[in-house]
Amino acid sequence: MVMRLDFYLGERDIYGVGFSDNVIFRKQYYVRGLLEAPNTIYIHADEQFAQPGFQTSSSDEMTKVHDGWEFEVRGTGFEATLKVEFDEIPREGLPS
Repeated sequence: MVMRLDFYLGERDIYGVGFSDNVIFRKQYYVRGLLEAPNTIYIHADEQFAQPGFQTSSSDEMTKVHDGWEFEVRGTGFEATLKVEFDEIPREGLPS
């Protein structure tokens, strides 16, 4: 499973007509869960993980917390620790 996250942090120019945004931070990250490691979720700052022979390092692992997975995003003038949760939702109509 791979999910792309697109982060954008900006500020609105309130002077004048207000159409210009100042971009503070913008970056894409990729969340990847491997079928052979169901309790391990990785965060990547680029698409290098899709290359043949790519080796995942432990520094790419998200931190498992009580109700989800935490990861850090950072760049010039911005850094944050964020969390994602994954829930299994059963299909309707399946016998219990």
